[in-house]
Amino acid sequence: MRFACRSAGAVVLLLLAATDSPGAARWLHTPRNPPQISPPTDRAPITAALEVWTNQPLGDLPRLFRPSAMLTASDDAAKQALAGLPGALGAVRWGISRLLYDNRTSPQFMKVLRAMCPPLKTLAGRGADVVVCIEGTPWWLSSRQETGPAGTSGWALFETSPPSNASDYQDFVFETVRLLEREAGSGLSFEFWNEPNSLSFWRGTRAELFSTYDAFVRGARRADAGARVGGIAVGSWENPLASEPTGSPPLLQSFIQHAGVSGTAPDFVSWHAYASGAEDRWEGAWEIRRWLAEAGLAAELPQVVDEWNLWSTFPDPADPARDGLKGAAFLSAGLFGMDRAGIAEQTVSTLQDFSDPRAGEVFTGDFGLLTRSPMVKKASFHLWNLLALMSGSRVRVDLPADVADLEGVGALATSTAGHVALLVGRLAGDPGGAVLRLLQRDGYRSFHDLGITRQQVIDYYLGTAALPAGAPLASRAAVEAAVSRVRTGWASEVALQISVPGLSPPLQYSIYRIDADHLNPGDAFARALAQGLSPDQALAAARALERFEPAESGTGALPEIRFGLYGATLVTLASAAP
Repeated sequence: MRFACRSAGAVVLLLLAATDSPGAARWLHTPRNPPQISPPTDRAPITAALEVWTNQPLGDLPRLFRPSAMLTASDDAAKQALAGLPGALGAVRWGISRLLYDNRTSPQFMKVLRAMCPPLKTLAGRGADVVVCIEGTPWWLSSRQETGPAGTSGWALFETSPPSNASDYQDFVFETVRLLEREAGSGLSFEFWNEPNSLSFWRGTRAELFSTYDAFVRGARRADAGARVGGIAVGSWENPLASEPTGSPPLLQSFIQHAGVSGTAPDFVSWHAYASGAEDRWEGAWEIRRWLAEAGLAAELPQVVDEWNLWSTFPDPADPARDGLKGAAFLSAGLFGMDRAGIAEQTVSTLQDFSDPRAGEVFTGDFGLLTRSPMVKKASFHLWNLLALMSGSRVRVDLPADVADLEGVGALATSTAGHVALLVGRLAGDPGGAVLRLLQRDGYRSFHDLGITRQQVIDYYLGTAALPAGAPLASRAAVEAAVSRVRTGWASEVALQISVPGLSPPLQYSIYRIDADHLNPGDAFARALAQGLSPDQALAAARALERFEPAESGTGALPEIRFGLYGATLVTLASAAP
């Protein structure tokens, strides 16, 4: 990703959001200016019990929940901040397109690539799955050696064009993979291309794309017979190739069909997911498994979502919510949604903001977990800090179904050597997400399972149409019940009473909160400016909430954990009994 305003070609919208972008992936898409049917958000606070069962381990903490990020445009200080987190990292994604743009000969490219390897080696040493995206055609191999942009955001035309000779491209991949494994270490993952569904990243045909992929796989496995390869990092799992007619099949589905018969089967499948609703995208995981099985490949092939983030302002790339509390709550809810869908890994887009701010600005609504200049840790980076404190075995957490489905509360707990870490997040105000969670609870993992289209569910929710008479009766009843419950709204506050039967009281605890007043520099900066303070004073207020420290610590009975509409909290616990 080179440009800050890059078109994802894959933006997914909340139940009541709207876009007419032809490239947008429509999860719960509605027409522009839909009727405003917003559930009330001021129901009385509720109290619920949450139980952590340390005697019921569920296996190792999934890599999905370890701190992970796309590294595009991130400077050394940002990479050091990620590497400085405690515990093991999850995954990082780094691509070669910028190096290809800047270096127009093979010797130049290989020299610069070698210089990029030490930080990748450092991150791999911290346990990260380093996903190297072999993206773009080198200038010296391209069938179209034009250097102008392929779109308003994306690559140069030569990078988006097919190679003139597949054998030469295979040799390029061979040399690239061999150098990376020699300099950064074995065990890297190699991903083919980036968002080839978009004209900003691919200007060839579907057949040319797949033949280039075949050359990529053969080159990588010439360098290392055990090389872990995958792709194709589509902008959205259901996007067709932009150059093909409306109604063409999803590019990822065609890729999977090709891989099933070509002898170049991937070790993982990758896709992207920008959305305004944290639950909007994960149906894709179930559809992809169906496509894999139909192609004769393993249905449980690992899936990697290696670009994702909140994007409620599409096509405007700046979304101010990313800078504060809602941005962190969105990522927390997204992780819980991916976990339910069985997604193996993720790399959020992105570690650091793409663009430098204007004078006097710090937080610009960019995609990063960190601002650019000066570098400040956003609330979303502190969510990664909470995850970094979790280790050991994942253990069972019991939470009332309504609290999870309607109130948007998710929880994750780990236990090791008598110490428990419990992460709880809340993202309320999301009717689309609540409907989807309720339908999943009833066993409908996707609209394909439901037998009712997303548009038909939307029309019913908005009151503009009845559900289709020919739809399965059980599906109609599930949609009617879900919509009826979501229309009652959500509580203005949720208070959780936490118990851990496996720990003997009294308990020694620390509570880390991401809320309006803790670990939330972006909102502190905005409040300070709104109060008439200078940019320097606002930055000082942000820095005060940047320090990572517990909001509360003590010994004895654990206090209730309270959430407004958005937030995330980590509780660390151990028995203080002698």
